[in-house]
Amino acid sequence: MLTSSLSEDVSSDNEDVSSDNEDVSSDNEDVSSDNEDVSSDNEDASSDNEDASSDNDDVSSDNEDVSSDNDASNDNEDASSDNEDVSSDNEDVSSDNDDVRSVIEDVSSDNEDVNSDNEDVSSDNEDVSSDNEDASSDNEDASSDNEDISSDDTLDSKQQM
Repeated sequence: MLTSSLSEDVSSDNEDVSSDNEDVSSDNEDVSSDNEDVSSDNEDASSDNEDASSDNDDVSSDNEDVSSDNDASNDNEDASSDNEDVSSDNEDVSSDNDDVRSVIEDVSSDNEDVNSDNEDVSSDNEDVSSDNEDASSDNEDASSDNEDISSDDTLDSKQQM
């Protein structure tokens, strides 16, 4: 009876370990996906920074045209448009940076989940080890009891003769 109960405990603990391992695998996939998002957002931020740099060059060029050209009105409109582009690109960069921060927070949270699942796996493994030791001890007791029964049967047999 006790050995059967321990066997059920071991089986239950093994199922817990399997479930925790699946959680760890799922969390690792989330971490990988979040890392890909970080990489993509960083590429977007880099592209937006290049756009902003290009627009700043345009602004500088337009400002030079304004100072050297009699048609200052047109150049000022171009400069104003380029400044609006720069402002828009800066907003894109800021938004991408917010996305990167959010994904980093997700990665941190997923890593905490992985650590928690690993602790659960470790605890379940300790339970399995303890149950296995109990089962081994019970098997030794059963073996000893069987030897005692065999010895008693032999003694009874001799006494009956």
